[in-house]
Amino acid sequence: MSFADLTKTLDLTCLSTFGVQATFQPQSLEPPTDITGIIAPPPLMEDFVPGGADGVSFVYFFVRFEDITPNPRKGDTVAIDGVTYNVEQINVDTQGSSTLKLRRKR
Repeated sequence: MSFADLTKTLDLTCLSTFGVQATFQPQSLEPPTDITGIIAPPPLMEDFVPGGADGVSFVYFFVRFEDITPNPRKGDTVAIDGVTYNVEQINVDTQGSSTLKLRRKR
């Protein structure tokens, strides 16, 4: 089995075990898509205290980038548990995964 296949298998196993459902809405006229991702712990430099009434302003969301059509772009939105976030930054790795930096919409 190739390294790429092993990595994809690991990613999919982690996503099925630890992932949460979200709705991805591209800026284009494409319909919304249900995706699964893993929320990474927020960094210390936060606008709000995690667990507080306002929640966190940034979420780092690990996804299988190559499995999302169309691929996420800056300015798209992702809704998690009824909270909508703008895609601010996309960090794609060479094995088809990505961490999306999401900013909470106000």
